Amino acid sequence: VLLGLFVLVFICWCLGKDDNTVRIVAISLFGISLPNLFVYDIAGMSTIAKTVVMITLGALLLVA
Repeated sequence: VLLGLFVLVFICWCLGKDDNTVRIVAISLFGISLPNLFVYDIAGMSTIAKTVVMITLGALLLVA
């Protein structure tokens, strides 16, 4: 979850920049952190927590 938050902050920081390379790196890191979130972090959560994570993830994907 911390990796996802770091990537979110990195993406928000990159949106203010005009450099496409940094933006592509940030989105790539987000793509790498998604499987980690699904496989490792969500496995031990309750149903309500999983629902909140999925809704938040969907919102993040819409923004990105």
